[in-house]
Amino acid sequence: MRPGELRKQWATMLAENTFNSKVAISCDDTVVHVLFSQINQRPPHRQHCVSTLRSTGNTPISESLLKGFRDEFEAKKTDILAENSSPETLKERTTMFLESESIRKWTELALDEEYWHGFNWYFMAYIALLAPWKRARIRVCPLAGRIQFSIFATQRIEARTRLYELLGTLSIDPEDQVAHTDLSTMLDANETRKILSGPLFRKYDELIQYEFLDNNQFAITLCTTSAIEAGEEISVDYGPGYFDDEEGGCACVACKPTAPKLASGPSRIKNEAMSRERKRIKNKERKARQRAQYKAKKQEL
Repeated sequence: MRPGELRKQWATMLAENTFNSKVAISCDDTVVHVLFSQINQRPPHRQHCVSTLRSTGNTPISESLLKGFRDEFEAKKTDILAENSSPETLKERTTMFLESESIRKWTELALDEEYWHGFNWYFMAYIALLAPWKRARIRVCPLAGRIQFSIFATQRIEARTRLYELLGTLSIDPEDQVAHTDLSTMLDANETRKILSGPLFRKYDELIQYEFLDNNQFAITLCTTSAIEAGEEISVDYGPGYFDDEEGGCACVACKPTAPKLASGPSRIKNEAMSRERKRIKNKERKARQRAQYKAKKQEL
């Protein structure tokens, strides 16, 4: 089976599950701590840094139990994510790890059956971003004292390609049942706002769009509208007011570019700075036109 078909099979398997908003946010946060808190952190630069800690920090697992699971995963990670792991073998190895006696023993102390089912789902969904066959990778960076990450393409991705590794799920209940950030919500087909969780975020610009997975009204996956080169960020949308609780808002260069210094230095330097500023304004206007065209096209459909 080709990698693309295996990725779709992986996403289809995950799409069969739904959760309420409380389980979704708690399990999403817990799994992110386990899988990504050990990754070497880099300071933010041009990438947008998306926080994955979407709830108020309430989790059914204590910090000591969380550390125990994290240590257990770090010890087994090399075997689980072996270079020859296809999506199919990754699923088998991850399932064996989650069902091992040592893991079940400590999780049963903290999780009821509903939370354990959710924990399994989010673990499967996020671990695909650590697999050798992934088309997107995580770059973790500290910002405002929270674990945050950006998503980058590992290879060229053609237009109209579904990124099955970036799969999200909508909660079965409305979003007002639990505390969350604006990033964590999306309107369903009936215009009801629900929690969107999993390794997927709404679009930041016109590079991507979302689609329901095979008419499943709870499972969402990304679809590229234009080609994305290897190393480029698969941009996301923070949602309105997402950085309101952080002084000065998002501090990355893409959101807050450094103002060119025109008052000193040779005229050549001044001209170069002015040229960069003109390019920045032109690029901003181009993106605004693209957004307007995309919205108009969407309304026509």
